[in-house]
Amino acid sequence: MSVAEESEYVALLDRAVSEMMAGDSTQAIELCEQAYALAPERAEVLFVFGATSFLLDDFGRAIRFMEEGHKLQPDWLEFAQALAALNARIGNLQDVSYFTKLGMMLESNPVLINYTPIEFKDWQRHFLEIRPIRYLVDGWHAYHQREYEKAADLSQRALMVDQNDADALRLLGLALIETGDFTAAVAALRRAVAAAPEIIESTLDLGDALLGMGALDEVRSVLEAAAARQPDSIEIRNRLACILPFCGDDAQSASSVFAELTELLKAQPAAAVRPSPVGYISPKDNKIRIAYLINETAISENVDFLDALLRAHDRERFQIFVYQQYTQPYVGTPRLKALTDDWRMTFDIDDITFAHIVANDRIDIIVDLCGCSPGHRQAYLAGGERPLCVGWLSAPHGGAAAATDHVLSDAVTLVSEPGLAAGVSCYDLGECLVAYGSGAVQLEAEGEADVDIATVDGATFGAVLDLSRVVSSAPLWANVLKAIDGARLVLGDVDEVYDETAARIAEIFTALGVGDRVDCLTKPSTHSARAELLARADVLLDCRFVNDGGLICDALWMGVPVVSLTGRYRAGRLGTSILTAAGRPQWATEDDQEFVRIAGDLAKDRSELTSLQKNLRREIQASPLCDTDGFAKRIEAAYEQLIGRAKSDADEIVITP
Repeated sequence: MSVAEESEYVALLDRAVSEMMAGDSTQAIELCEQAYALAPERAEVLFVFGATSFLLDDFGRAIRFMEEGHKLQPDWLEFAQALAALNARIGNLQDVSYFTKLGMMLESNPVLINYTPIEFKDWQRHFLEIRPIRYLVDGWHAYHQREYEKAADLSQRALMVDQNDADALRLLGLALIETGDFTAAVAALRRAVAAAPEIIESTLDLGDALLGMGALDEVRSVLEAAAARQPDSIEIRNRLACILPFCGDDAQSASSVFAELTELLKAQPAAAVRPSPVGYISPKDNKIRIAYLINETAISENVDFLDALLRAHDRERFQIFVYQQYTQPYVGTPRLKALTDDWRMTFDIDDITFAHIVANDRIDIIVDLCGCSPGHRQAYLAGGERPLCVGWLSAPHGGAAAATDHVLSDAVTLVSEPGLAAGVSCYDLGECLVAYGSGAVQLEAEGEADVDIATVDGATFGAVLDLSRVVSSAPLWANVLKAIDGARLVLGDVDEVYDETAARIAEIFTALGVGDRVDCLTKPSTHSARAELLARADVLLDCRFVNDGGLICDALWMGVPVVSLTGRYRAGRLGTSILTAAGRPQWATEDDQEFVRIAGDLAKDRSELTSLQKNLRREIQASPLCDTDGFAKRIEAAYEQLIGRAKSDADEIVITP
């Protein structure tokens, strides 16, 4: 290196350190990069890189830079000092001791001595600051606060310390799922599974990431392989049970997972200490005590149906409890809390404590809305004495066999379910499985379309942008577009469309020959995503196999007709149930070609669409779908009848001392 180059190199490092101390890490890094490009064989720039990383609280990356510098210049004291300090920060006592002793035999570099932070020079301080690394603790906290980019950054910092840290890899994968980077999430979670295959949660999260990509066959393959490796895992079979409906009716019929899950739940041992059941067996006031068991799936997908029921419950005869089995806050939680007598956050307590809470609340019926989805209480429900358990909107088929006594159904959903074992009875509610109160305030305020349908050229169909549903529904929707010249499909009801998701959507519909006729809607600044979708759509196309009941009801409320394909099993029959209760059973069919015909007839009749936009809300308000009081009376009658049966059975039990 020439004298001029040496002078420029040192000047760049001096400026980098000045910017670093002034808090401008971006400028410091840029200057370091310039110095490295000028002299990649020199070690000083690696020290400045490492010191900058240290000040940015990125200890793993700082260690990597210092280790590289130490390899180039093993006799420089400053690298030994830095490595002793940095290893103290991550709790690596052995390396702290080694580099501390090594440093006692080394001499300072005349350049680096001016760049060394005070934290690197105090030998005694190194030993005082030995502590476990906090990246993962802080990362999980950020994740649960929905600060997903921060969680991803902290997990990557932890991986700089240990690239095979399974917990850090799992956190990274989960955070990337939430930011829409599914490919990177899958890569991280595959590494997590490889690093610690015994951690079941990593396998379950890998399945979720693949589902987010719409890779249904791969999801199924991963979970089935995991189930074969871990024959006693209830959780893997639960996740597979929830995913199978997206794979289609035939996949559910052919799978043995439901029978396996039933047998595993039946084999659950009773809790070592479980309180005696109370409720209807013991005299008390005249009120029936109902506890709704709600997890993330239940509140995110069924909040409007829960709201309608809780509002209409007869409080003279029923006392309402909710057991919250989810951790993250949801918009619908405050409004549901206001409609209950007692709301208990039970997501982080063990089954024994949960059993005592249920007993102390003197619950008569637990209405399980969790089923097989995360946050369930299957071990408690299957493992011994408990109140009567009734399944309702539980994923995926109304209730988990061996953990459920009765499943609430209606005339449409009262079908043979692969998830229900012999001996689990279905109670027919009559006119509908759910009741719908009204559209959300946000939907009302923002969803009024300014478009005059009669003047619009071509038809616009709407559907939910959910890759797990789109993959199986796309061929059917594409046939609808092909049947109508100029028709378009808008996919929405999501707050953000990630680049990877948009690319996958384009790939799917291009392969079906309609890629140029499909648009993805993002949430506008002044509208909700659902309001925007329903304002744009002339006709809503429901999803195959797994219907979106909340979106269907909101569409009808906003005057948008819905076409639904009736599936073989419960998850694919909710749309038909809702349309039947709404007085429009003709918009549901079991036949693909008939689905295309119904959608086409609706879209082509512009005058009928205009009429529906004006009058459909009034129609459904007068239908059983919106008769919330009538629905509450029917479901309350079901509760009373089922309790009566249980009490009769209990009276026949002879108790001997």
